[in-house]
Amino acid sequence: MNLFKKKSGSSSPHHLTYDTLEAFCESLPPDWMKHPDMAKRDLWLEQFAELRKHLYDMHVATLTDEEQREIEAGTHPSQSHKFEERAQPFTIYLKEELARLGYNAQVKVGIYHCDRIVLSAKLDRTPSGRTRDVPWLFRGFEVKYGFPDDSPKDS
Repeated sequence: MNLFKKKSGSSSPHHLTYDTLEAFCESLPPDWMKHPDMAKRDLWLEQFAELRKHLYDMHVATLTDEEQREIEAGTHPSQSHKFEERAQPFTIYLKEELARLGYNAQVKVGIYHCDRIVLSAKLDRTPSGRTRDVPWLFRGFEVKYGFPDDSPKDS
């Protein structure tokens, strides 16, 4: 059952009916970020940002009460570089979740722009659906992935 699909009779804007950022991007023209019509490009970027926030808000609603309180208070380990030490255990939890999904992963804390922390995971193989088959949000953190086929190829 897909909890993120638009329900019949819903008045959500169409771009908020996508269950992944990838699905939304696939609905746009190829190379949409380089589209010559700046007004369309700006609209798509705005919709992308709105969908990203919408999906994150839906993710937060699935967290424990304690994790939700931390996010609301700005004290969740994902919300500041000063919480890097508190974020470390989540690398183990994500590694365990990825193992449950059949992936061997190297997971570490990533210091990211805008004073936030992400989890960075290097997988042993590329999922068939790329990031659709692995969580891009995990316990309040965004997850950034590296796949074996992302490495530069020798000519």
